[in-house]
Amino acid sequence: MITYRMMDDTCLLPACLHRGPIPLASLHNVETTATAIEEQEGIAPGTLARFLRALCERYGSCAVLAVDGHLVVGKLRFAPAQVEEMLSGICLQVAEAARRIADLDLAALPARDDLANQALRLDCYQVAEGYRGQRIAKQMLETVIHWARAAGWQALSSTAIRHIPPLLNWSGQASLKALQQHGFTIISQHVNPDLREGVVSQRLGYHGDKVKHQWEAFADISDEEAAVLYQLLLALKGRAEER
Repeated sequence: MITYRMMDDTCLLPACLHRGPIPLASLHNVETTATAIEEQEGIAPGTLARFLRALCERYGSCAVLAVDGHLVVGKLRFAPAQVEEMLSGICLQVAEAARRIADLDLAALPARDDLANQALRLDCYQVAEGYRGQRIAKQMLETVIHWARAAGWQALSSTAIRHIPPLLNWSGQASLKALQQHGFTIISQHVNPDLREGVVSQRLGYHGDKVKHQWEAFADISDEEAAVLYQLLLALKGRAEER
């Protein structure tokens, strides 16, 4: 049975799930163990985990985790929009973002009450291979909406792409269809060059024959249409609006 929990200082997950599920037990020593990006960039082990801890301490949490027994099989990261903008994005698997986090004085993170707006930005939707197609992403989204509303956040924002499974799995983006079904509305859109590069490489088979075959169902969608990145917003009614 899949359960869903908010990330806190007992289950900090600074890694991705591209290589499969991650044992919960391995999250107990993440502040002393280097992630792949930390090793690659020469960043001190545990830097990203300490950043996640600081986010949890200041803002209550920074991710939803989907757990199957002793394994983490899904994650949906988020952070205050102001923090995302301050760091120009916080993808923990991107070298530039990891270096910006490493250079950050954690004491400079604004307190919850000092945020210019009480909005969260959702990042990096990921479900481990072998667990896809079980509505895990939907449940993680519903979990964070419920948690954010109860915690008094006023809005959620997210980027999204068309519901094209191979591109969703590769990019970590949300499904446009799924967000709209949960009340998110489109506020802007544009063709993203990185997405377009991913579309082309997947269609050409650079990600394997299985992925190439999945694209056959989307032959009627052009590269540009598939590479449109949408920005969406969901207004919340929570404690912050009631005060």
